[in-house]
Amino acid sequence: MVLEGLHQRVADHLWLHYMPHFASRLVDRAREVRPEDENHEFPTPLAYHLYEVVDVTLEWINDAKDLTEPGDTPFPDQREGRHVHISFEAAGAIGRIVQYILMSPRVTRRLKNELLGVALAALRSVEQHDRLAPLAGVMRANLIEPYGYREQNNYLYILNQCFEEQDHVLRAQLESFRDALDTARGAAL
Repeated sequence: MVLEGLHQRVADHLWLHYMPHFASRLVDRAREVRPEDENHEFPTPLAYHLYEVVDVTLEWINDAKDLTEPGDTPFPDQREGRHVHISFEAAGAIGRIVQYILMSPRVTRRLKNELLGVALAALRSVEQHDRLAPLAGVMRANLIEPYGYREQNNYLYILNQCFEEQDHVLRAQLESFRDALDTARGAAL
């Protein structure tokens, strides 16, 4: 339904806003991590559902590439014409989803890194389209500060650790993300 709303240029969709809530509840209901879980891509059905929440949310972001053309410049508050407002809302939601995942002791380190990697690959893909620079900026900002402000926890430290464990090519291609993360970490000290 959200994807249909995006393609019909609907300005918002309620289901989109449930995705962080779904991620939060999945994490809350997950069992404790066991040592053998690190050997499995999806050690539990809940782990797979977390992947699906991330993947679907990123699909709503990535569809902005297909719904815009060179010369278009979509903005976060644009709700008329050839807008992709739902993509911007999804870019905000992905930060909250990733925060729940990275902060949870019930998600394996391997899965945290994999799901962050999927989100970062989507960010890299959006950044490759100049017309989507505002969308990439919203996504980058929300991955670093999920609610638009710095939390008084160690989220930035954990995010940085997981970022440093990503593929070196991906990290090199996300220089703007690294700079923004370093700036946020410096301001948090």
